[in-house]
Amino acid sequence: TDLQKELARRPRTAKEAAAIVQQLCINMQYAHEQGILHRDLKPANVLIGLDGTYKITDFGLAREIDREGSTRTNEGTIMGSPSYMPPEQAKGQLSRVDIRSDVYSLGAVLYQILTGRPPFLTDRPLETVMQVIQNEPVAPRQMQPAIPVDLETICLKALQKDQAARYQTCRELQEDLQRFLNGEPILARPVSRLERTVRWCRRNPAVAASSSAALLLLVAVAVISTVAWFTTSAQANQIRIEKENVTEQRDEANRQRILANEAQLKAEKSQLETEEQARRALENLQYIVTDVDEDLAKRPGTAELRISILSALEKRWAELDLNLTGGIRGQAIPTLMAIQERLVDAWLSLEKLQEANVACENLYRMARERIQLKGRLDATRYNLATICQKWAGICLRLKADPAEARRLLAEAIELLREIRSKPLRDPTDKTPPPNPFEIAALLQSALLQLANTEQKAGRSDEAATIFSEVRTDAEQILAHVDKGADGTKGMKQATIAGIREYFLINLDLATSGQASLLVRAGRIDEAIPIFNTNIESRRAALQATPQDGNALDQMIRQLANFGQSLMRAGRYEDAATTLAEAVVLGEQAVALDPELVPARRLLATAQYYLATCRKLLQQTDEATALYERSRLNRETILAAGTSVAAQVDLMLSLGQLGMQEECDALIRKLSASDVKNADLRIDIARALTLLAATAPTPEVTQSRRDRALAELRRAVSEGLSDPWIIETQADFQGLKGSPEFSEILSSITSAKEPPKEPSPQQP
Repeated sequence: TDLQKELARRPRTAKEAAAIVQQLCINMQYAHEQGILHRDLKPANVLIGLDGTYKITDFGLAREIDREGSTRTNEGTIMGSPSYMPPEQAKGQLSRVDIRSDVYSLGAVLYQILTGRPPFLTDRPLETVMQVIQNEPVAPRQMQPAIPVDLETICLKALQKDQAARYQTCRELQEDLQRFLNGEPILARPVSRLERTVRWCRRNPAVAASSSAALLLLVAVAVISTVAWFTTSAQANQIRIEKENVTEQRDEANRQRILANEAQLKAEKSQLETEEQARRALENLQYIVTDVDEDLAKRPGTAELRISILSALEKRWAELDLNLTGGIRGQAIPTLMAIQERLVDAWLSLEKLQEANVACENLYRMARERIQLKGRLDATRYNLATICQKWAGICLRLKADPAEARRLLAEAIELLREIRSKPLRDPTDKTPPPNPFEIAALLQSALLQLANTEQKAGRSDEAATIFSEVRTDAEQILAHVDKGADGTKGMKQATIAGIREYFLINLDLATSGQASLLVRAGRIDEAIPIFNTNIESRRAALQATPQDGNALDQMIRQLANFGQSLMRAGRYEDAATTLAEAVVLGEQAVALDPELVPARRLLATAQYYLATCRKLLQQTDEATALYERSRLNRETILAAGTSVAAQVDLMLSLGQLGMQEECDALIRKLSASDVKNADLRIDIARALTLLAATAPTPEVTQSRRDRALAELRRAVSEGLSDPWIIETQADFQGLKGSPEFSEILSSITSAKEPPKEPSPQQP
């Protein structure tokens, strides 16, 4: 057999992987010594003998090494297997292909043995080639944490894009693998953050050039801040000494009183100078946060760079003792909060939910401290409401306790309504208060988030009330803006257009929510015209600004929501048409910024539900291909950040593809959570139901069905109150019609029905 087939049968341990690749290194070292390059090393070209030896075959692309160490093949020709070829071969620079190119391919084979997949893999060969050229491979330990650090280091050194940074011969690689197997220190060293940054800049010169000004400015500000800090500290010490002298001199004779007064005046002057220097340092940091980071946020692929800059700023300001720098802590907190808020946005764009959650916790604490310092001003309450609303969304994505998310949203809504009914501003406070449009926008966002949470939990009446409130409020504000009322006077037309578009989006979202409730009530024919009107509204906005990522995002969301509603109502053909458009637009969104995780998550969701439609329409091949594309996107998302939501999404894709072991591993991990979350239990039940359909034996099938039913019963005990949620879920096809499933539906329905009044006694 060959290594590719063998890897599909069972995983290999780290030591087994090292031993296999060590044998391959010995083989290729011999070939190189005979003057032969392979140029197409991959698991499928490694044969396994009956005695367990590994032999390299298929020298179809091999060439002799000439005197300069290169091959004689024409330049510009791309040959080989994209997932295993080195960057120089992927670029068609065949004059640069040498023995280090085969070393790279051996590193790719080692990577696949360790992780179960090659370093780069997509369903399009050209896209794989571009990843080989431009991207760094995901560190193996991010996918398999049990991999030893030394073996990961060896693997990544072999996969360096710079030929000079790789092992220079197969013997060097073989010897380092032997050191690992012997438990000795290896020679390879992990790539430092600085090295990684330099290499990224070489591969992305355009973005690096645009960011260089920001980095230079950061260095300048750091120097200025450091000088200001040392000066401030020295002056603060001087102030303390002079105050001590004043205290001692007060006990002296009257002749010393004049000197004491002079010292006091000098100390006060120094205090004022200290405050001024601290304010200047603060202004420099504020410039970096507002101007530089805002510019970087508009550029694709800069999330990691933003995090580096903002983390450096946060660390620098945390080192300053604000009480010694003139007691300006009240002025510094907004800057610290601005840094943290931008960090949260950057973490979220990379699906780093745990990091974003920690940052929100810090923000929440600082916002409450700000209220204590400044009082319940409009600005302080608005900042706290912003944090509550953002933190609630993160809690929901983490599949944490839904009650905590609802509490945060309720706090945000209460604060914003309080600002509207009881405004409070301080004329001496330099922090600008929020304008009425900002307050209304945040209030509507929090209400929409709460309505969707209530709708998902089956509380349709509560959701309907909230959607109606948002719709009325948005319509009133749009009428206000269209009339050119006081709040818009003096604004630029572009700003007014932006305000109008924002509230149009909220109006569409509220209307779409109401349409979803009609679908739940079985009134799909009434809901369809509403969905179509909203989609045309979003289509017009997208056509007006085709490069606007937010407009594209909103269009995809409307299409995906409509498609899922049609599918739950049994309109599979119509649902497939709608979801197919969502997939096309999702691919455009990912192409705009491949690093942006939310766009990739939207695409993967649209692919999953389109695949489900194809499956229900018995279009099996198309469904399988779409499920596979969804799985690859979800693996990329999970590699970026191991959130519970990302694990759930991948679990469902694996279940649809019948990947029993991989899916079951995620089910066990997620089932271990003791958080009360009915939504999570339903997702686990979906995956178990999907695995039951492809189980290897009838006994395993029945076991998985029983576990799925148990998870659904637990969901009911943890708050599932709407049978429609599971009754219309296509992934439960394998359970529908069974007595146990019907019993669960009946238990939810009976729990919702009010108790009947006793009938009057007959005379």
